[in-house]
Amino acid sequence: MANRRAAAQSALSHFGFGGIARQLLPFALAAALGWYLWQHLGAIDPDLVMAEIARIAAHQWLLALMATAVSFWAVGRYDEVLHRQF
Repeated sequence: MANRRAAAQSALSHFGFGGIARQLLPFALAAALGWYLWQHLGAIDPDLVMAEIARIAAHQWLLALMATAVSFWAVGRYDEVLHRQF
């Protein structure tokens, strides 16, 4: 385990991702994504979005809710199986 960790750190240092640069990378990516969203969300008309949401029928909401529940159940089962394996 220690050998793998040392090898990974050595590889990261080799590519210039050592120290603070490696810690700042996620923040830089988040800032870039935030800027991108800020630039593009201004073009969205909130009234049009609400009108489109209002067009969704009750049975469609119910089907979406049921599909979401089944999805969460499936992920839970998957996690349960993985935890048993560990």
